[in-house]
Amino acid sequence: MNMNKINVFFTFLAFAFALNLNAQTVNISTPDMLVQEGETFQMEVKVADFDLMIALQFAVFWDSDVIEFVGTGDYNLPGLDVNDNFNVMGSKMRFNWVDTDPTFSGYSLADGESLFTITFKAVGGPAMTSMVEIKGDEANPVFPVEFTAVSGVVPVNAESGKVTIDGVSASSETITSEFTLFQNSPNPFRAQTNISFQLNQKSQAKIKIYDHSGKTVFEKNALYTSGLHKIQVDRDLFQSAGSYFFTLKTENATATRQLIVQ
Repeated sequence: MNMNKINVFFTFLAFAFALNLNAQTVNISTPDMLVQEGETFQMEVKVADFDLMIALQFAVFWDSDVIEFVGTGDYNLPGLDVNDNFNVMGSKMRFNWVDTDPTFSGYSLADGESLFTITFKAVGGPAMTSMVEIKGDEANPVFPVEFTAVSGVVPVNAESGKVTIDGVSASSETITSEFTLFQNSPNPFRAQTNISFQLNQKSQAKIKIYDHSGKTVFEKNALYTSGLHKIQVDRDLFQSAGSYFFTLKTENATATRQLIVQ
């Protein structure tokens, strides 16, 4: 089934089930990843509450100056074909799928499973970032994010991940209009270190420490007053010695630096 036929069929399904909404909400997401300059890597497109689905469509967007599309794979939906279900156009990809079962009994995936993987190559320089966003294609009004289950059209919660390219520049001091994130001290450290940041105004902020694979080691999300703040981090949090990264994120800005555990 080619892309045009799938689009027409999906539009029909969406219309047919539009009045039959239920309480199910599908979650779809891409993860945050830290990659090396020049690295070719795979990103999973994961789902949750993916129950008895019969049709879906969405678009994926990225910054082609930072990461370059290579291909798709690891398909976990029946009947997927790289030529029929995927349409790549520069820095975006449209995806749609219709259940191949003629009875439309629906297809389910366990929470945390992926629909497929996208392979990218990191073409940008150190500290460059790219969101990998799941959303509708505004250039084509008939291509929104839409998921249809056996029971009808269901709402979708889409969460976008961020790819950060590792490198020396990723640990340089970053000053924004909202805050300054300082280098942890001491660095390297054996027992304890302190992460400090200066907020220019009262803000909701999240501090996260993660390893080279993107796995979170420590995370704290809180409402902070303006001024200087210090978070003590213990060596016991880290399974092994080596380099890690910590990120401070507010509503409008993000900064990343590197810490070294001995």
